[in-house]
Amino acid sequence: MIETRRSTFVALAGALCTLFTLSTAGTASADSKVHSFEVTVPPVVLDGVPVAEVVIEARDPAGETLEDFSGEVQLTGLEIRGRDGESVRHDYQMESGRLVLQTDLASGQKLHVTDDRIVVAAGDVQSEASVFRLSAWLALLPPVIAILLAIRLQNVIVGLLTAIWCGTLLLSVGEAGWWAPLVAVRDMMEVYIVREITQPGGSGGHAMIVLFTMMLGCMVGVMSQSGGSQALVEWMATFASNRSRGQIATWALGLVVFFDDYANTLLVGGTMRPMTDRLKISREKLAFLVDSTAAPIAGLAIVSTWVGFEVGLIDDSLRQLADAYDDPSLHVSAYSLFLATIPFRFYPIYLLAFGLAIAWTGRDFSTMHAAEQQAQTALSTEPVLESEGQGEAADKPPLHMANALVPLATLIGLLVFMMVWTGASGLTPDDARGVLVTVRDIVSNADSNRSLLLAAFVASLVAIATAVRLGSLSLNQAVNAWVDGGKSMLMGVIVLVLAWSVSTICDADHLNTAGVLVEWTSGFLTPQWMPLIAFLLSAVVSFATGSSWATMGLLIPLVTTLSFGLLHAAAEQTGAILSVTDPLLLGAIGSVLAGSIFGDHCSPISDTTVLSSVACDCDHLAHVRTQIPYAMFVGAAAILLGCLPIGFGWSWWLLLPAGMISVVLGVRWLGRPVDVGGKP
Repeated sequence: MIETRRSTFVALAGALCTLFTLSTAGTASADSKVHSFEVTVPPVVLDGVPVAEVVIEARDPAGETLEDFSGEVQLTGLEIRGRDGESVRHDYQMESGRLVLQTDLASGQKLHVTDDRIVVAAGDVQSEASVFRLSAWLALLPPVIAILLAIRLQNVIVGLLTAIWCGTLLLSVGEAGWWAPLVAVRDMMEVYIVREITQPGGSGGHAMIVLFTMMLGCMVGVMSQSGGSQALVEWMATFASNRSRGQIATWALGLVVFFDDYANTLLVGGTMRPMTDRLKISREKLAFLVDSTAAPIAGLAIVSTWVGFEVGLIDDSLRQLADAYDDPSLHVSAYSLFLATIPFRFYPIYLLAFGLAIAWTGRDFSTMHAAEQQAQTALSTEPVLESEGQGEAADKPPLHMANALVPLATLIGLLVFMMVWTGASGLTPDDARGVLVTVRDIVSNADSNRSLLLAAFVASLVAIATAVRLGSLSLNQAVNAWVDGGKSMLMGVIVLVLAWSVSTICDADHLNTAGVLVEWTSGFLTPQWMPLIAFLLSAVVSFATGSSWATMGLLIPLVTTLSFGLLHAAAEQTGAILSVTDPLLLGAIGSVLAGSIFGDHCSPISDTTVLSSVACDCDHLAHVRTQIPYAMFVGAAAILLGCLPIGFGWSWWLLLPAGMISVVLGVRWLGRPVDVGGKP
């Protein structure tokens, strides 16, 4: 999963970049082997926004790269600028026939295309190429269209498809000209939608996630049709005997499955849905409880699939700081710094407290209260509410709780075994530095996509075998239930793939939507306001791109180095001693990690938001509409009692209790009990 999510932002030079062959304007000298130059640039260059990478290669008359050519070349139309906006590089040396120019946000160097043509010259060989440029605001068009159309039409698929076509149109109009609308239709399917599943040359992580989602649906389908889910719900009803206890049980189970947000979402949602239906807890409330624990607990846990990714980003940033300031002491343990940022992640901490308060008190407000009230009449009183599209099982099959417990135990047990196996296979003797560190390394190195898929597939087969063995279903009935369970996930899988496509179109290799937002807001950064600005900026980027991981990958290096630079300048003036454990720096890093989750919770194109809807069999737009008020309320508390005061010297050990108390009181004051059977 780490490789899957990292693919949305890490590749600074995409495989889909357009290759412009430069025409030779002059003739090579007699002793020169260089015949022409070729350049790889992004298909679209946004005005005033740095590009990720430009590659220039020297070619011989046969079109092959001249690996033995090294020397200086002159460039026009390209410029590397520092933080002050001034050019910081004027000489360009080609090595082995290749010159790679990149934007490095951590060091403050940005690569800008300054003209409609890039000219490359060496000796009497000169070549040039046209560059397709667009206004920067157009990069915001796909996510804006996806969100607005989804809300206006109440159909997220139409919004996502339109956004993908618009984004593809912007990327293809430079080459296709008047044919761009038709080319965009072709490319949106072949280049973006299909490749999001197949990921040629990649790890195949997206295909594994799709299959894992389907396999989990197959398992749940067999569990439901065999009566296992109903038996489990009736047993759980002895403990979760009312709506409040049912919600608390769902919230608590979300904390137990802390090691991965995808596994958390699909496992908790699918398992608890029959019980919450029985207690007339709305699907919207179930989706919120699942979504509000999955990413927050995975992000806060000291061991999870998120840890390796986040620690890796922090470690790269610290290494860049040590190199930039020529101070090896700045490259401290990234894991220790990761742990130090946990108290500064106000949003996920407050959200967990808010979720418990909502579950404990039974109070709701805004659109969630309306959804809960509607559920009192809309949901069936039957213990199990089957998903649409699932076939009918035999009349009143014998209820055996083993039909649910055996597949679930297989799923969890095999998942843990596979993650330990795949994670431990990459460890070396040097990694054995203590139990906690070793466990963290194992989970961080685990192939979670492979583990999830295999565990879900085997568990679904075990569900069939158990149902047939206990006589709850015949073999044909069990197989039909298995197929129908997979069908119930189809709509969610479609939305998930389309959301991935929008995220790819908006990444740094294509429209660079996040880069536009960063560039527009970079002039407002000051030390005291860094935690707040980092939180807001990461929330906007995550909301627009639908990916918290892409947001963290983009902003952690930028915010870390920029915050330290601002603090370093202030320390030089005052003579203060500065370290990487400064509360302002920890607050800025923690704000990025928290704001990414906040924006993700509000975004209808977020993969985890989509998966929450799928797992809970909830209308996606209804989930978004009911979750946003809660996320905004907790986000406001995180700003007022977290990011803002932490920048002005307040201590986190004062802010955390105050923030958690405030969200609990907010539920008490704003929330209203749900009228159940004429009684509040």
